[in-house]
Amino acid sequence: AHNVISRWFRGVQDIDVLLWTDDGHNIIKQRVIYLGQIVEWNVVEGLRTGMVVEFENENEEDEEKVLYDLEPQTVAVEQSLEVIRHMKALNDIERQVVLNNFKGFHFTTLQSPLYHLKLWWLRCWILLRRALRFFSTK
Repeated sequence: AHNVISRWFRGVQDIDVLLWTDDGHNIIKQRVIYLGQIVEWNVVEGLRTGMVVEFENENEEDEEKVLYDLEPQTVAVEQSLEVIRHMKALNDIERQVVLNNFKGFHFTTLQSPLYHLKLWWLRCWILLRRALRFFSTK
């Protein structure tokens, strides 16, 4: 069985940092949220930025949805890096891994080369499925 552990760090001025780790304590997903802006990294899709949009659904209930940018926004990433650099709740190793992930280094865990090869194949498979879905709707 694979377990995922999530940690939520709530900061001042509505800044949230969320980390998800696997059984080996490797960060598999991380997210910084501030003022509706989201900067996220995960092992499958890499670095993404976006914003939280609130809307009313068909039942007239308020809902939130994340709209991701086509390309990561540099300013949002830089602001998130500053948040992480000043976090006291992370130890030095965790902080460096999170910073590296946001800087675009996708393989910062201490996993075996086979683990990274599996992730690479998984990314390829997801991209291929997206491409097939895109072209099948045209």
